[in-house]
Amino acid sequence: MAEAPKLKRNILDILDMEAVCDDEQTAKHNLALISPKHQTKLLGMLTNGFVAAPGYKRTREAGQVLELRFDGLAGCLRTPEGGSSRQHLVIRKSNGTLATRLITVREAARLMGVRDSYKLPGSYNDGYRAMGDAVAVPAVRHLAKSLLLPLARALRHLPMKS
Repeated sequence: MAEAPKLKRNILDILDMEAVCDDEQTAKHNLALISPKHQTKLLGMLTNGFVAAPGYKRTREAGQVLELRFDGLAGCLRTPEGGSSRQHLVIRKSNGTLATRLITVREAARLMGVRDSYKLPGSYNDGYRAMGDAVAVPAVRHLAKSLLLPLARALRHLPMKS
């Protein structure tokens, strides 16, 4: 099977910078959940053009924390029933302040390789359910082209057993 192409995309490629962020109180609470180690890293990145970091709320020994990623990648998308938290974003707004919000359903769909023309389900949970715990479109496309279609063609030419 041919090797899958390497994607060189960043979380910034899928973000809607106009999406509504959390209110000030919620953002303050979320930012306070970031561990001191990640806060130090976040503050250091603010001077280097940082725009956004995805993260998940987790329960640790010290209580709830917001664990961030700083490598430009998003974490695994889970369904609301999957027992995992929803993906949050810490975003530097154009005025330099930090804001937080959940990833939008459209952004989740983009992460999964779904075209923007795809009609998303009505509610946030329905949309997240459709995208979470799924196989990304580019992965399915690669498997179909490199494995399933050649296998189907090969099977078509085998004699039928009685």
